[in-house]
Amino acid sequence: MLWAGSDLSRYILILLAVYGLLALIGAVRRSWRERTRAKDEKPFISILVIAHNDEDKIEGVLRWLLGLDYLDARGRPNFEVVVVSAGACDQTPAIAERLAREFCTLTAVSVPPGAEAYEEGIACCRGEVICLMDLAKQAPGRAGRAVTRILS
Repeated sequence: MLWAGSDLSRYILILLAVYGLLALIGAVRRSWRERTRAKDEKPFISILVIAHNDEDKIEGVLRWLLGLDYLDARGRPNFEVVVVSAGACDQTPAIAERLAREFCTLTAVSVPPGAEAYEEGIACCRGEVICLMDLAKQAPGRAGRAVTRILS
């Protein structure tokens, strides 16, 4: 050893080296734990449903969506459903509003004919990811399978 100091200084150097090694191991473990936790966290999802004169199927579709098993780490629903009634002339808006009073994860919006339903709905969505279901353009069963795949 080039440096010939007292035994006390050698012990201090050894203790500092051990402390540095333990600090390095702790930092690596914390980093690994944070990466693992980030992988396990699911993003908050908004499911945007565009409905126009769909009173015959809107309640079943919304109840099915609201019953999805997509929960956060605390066991609460990690999604919201936003339903936009686009100029409906039937009971679609009334059904959506009734269900919105029953379920806190559902938001019902009615827009007049000619208004931009997609833009109104997207403005109401809070999710990191938005899934779109247009009941006039998609079969509910096919769209439901797609939503289930996304949430898996």
